[in-house]
Amino acid sequence: MDKTILVGLGGRPDRFRLDPDAYDQLERYLDRSSARLQGDPDRAEVMGDLERSLGDKLAAITGGADRVVTAAEIEGVLEEIGTVDTGRDPGPD
Repeated sequence: MDKTILVGLGGRPDRFRLDPDAYDQLERYLDRSSARLQGDPDRAEVMGDLERSLGDKLAAITGGADRVVTAAEIEGVLEEIGTVDTGRDPGPD
């Protein structure tokens, strides 16, 4: 039996099926990004923009097909987007 996790990003109408490892990578990335924005008055807006960007890139990968996104695909998307830069020292990752 294979497990997949259905996620929505940034209010997009489409949902993405992620394998558990891909979901874990995405969750860690979003958690780190949110932590870096702690105290930023634009935090909610930045996180929403980040999720929309992730959703756009995942939609391009899946081509609208209902298929499972792998950890390797998520890793590539996250590398392309990069880390959230607040202009402050982020501390350890």
